Amino acid sequence: MFHPSEPEGFIFSKGIRPYARGVDPLLANPAMANLDTFAFPATILLKIAGNLLRGEIPLVQKNYGAALTHYEISVALQDSLPYTEPPY
Repeated sequence: MFHPSEPEGFIFSKGIRPYARGVDPLLANPAMANLDTFAFPATILLKIAGNLLRGEIPLVQKNYGAALTHYEISVALQDSLPYTEPPY
């Protein structure tokens, strides 16, 4: 995935860049499915994180409908997690 560099002065963007660059390849990697166990469903947790990030981008752009769509996906994924105590 292409990630353009940030304009000067965008300190938060520079800080979050490693996270953004890391989430997409992880989700696309079939080997991630091997990390899933009942006690720790890694792919679902990464999909939640990815959708939260995808919601932040339109939120900053004041595109609230698109942001909400990604947040709703995150909530649905979180609701699908198996119940555990203590939580993840």
